[in-house]
Amino acid sequence: GGIIMTIHFGDSTSIASGGSLGKLVGYANAAYTAATISQSLGEGNVSNDFLVRSYAANSSSNKILMTGVCTIGWVGSGALAIHLYVNGSAVMQANASGSIQRTTASLRTGSQYNSCSIPFSYIHSNPSTSSVNYSVRVSHGDNATQTVYLNRPYNTLNAAYQFRGTSQINLLEFSA
Repeated sequence: GGIIMTIHFGDSTSIASGGSLGKLVGYANAAYTAATISQSLGEGNVSNDFLVRSYAANSSSNKILMTGVCTIGWVGSGALAIHLYVNGSAVMQANASGSIQRTTASLRTGSQYNSCSIPFSYIHSNPSTSSVNYSVRVSHGDNATQTVYLNRPYNTLNAAYQFRGTSQINLLEFSA
């Protein structure tokens, strides 16, 4: 006996490794190691693409597993959030509730000297066979305009106790 895994999709379908779990038929990834991307954002605004990878599925009946991690920092000590997008449309976000930001996931940085690494995963059903962008955008939880940075905190001291991180987006296509 081996390990049997079942994945349940948001569209009420599922696949199991014991029978219907398809094989990996394609993949793409983009790794971001530099700390060169940043954007100034007002309260409640979502950035342009911070992480992006284009991909064309082999078949629209396949599934795309979008995974990765986004490392971000800012001057505040409050929450930073990520938003997943496919072809310019938000996917995998919270239900609406008044003025509260709808996000995929969020974390608190703790201080301007820290960044946070937010992992993500999303299964995209019925992908396009034309090239589309799979991307991650960011926002912050402050009531003023703030700059959000990729792979670094706001305050980057040149000290051994200071950290910089990496970010990546992975696309794995599984046959139906």
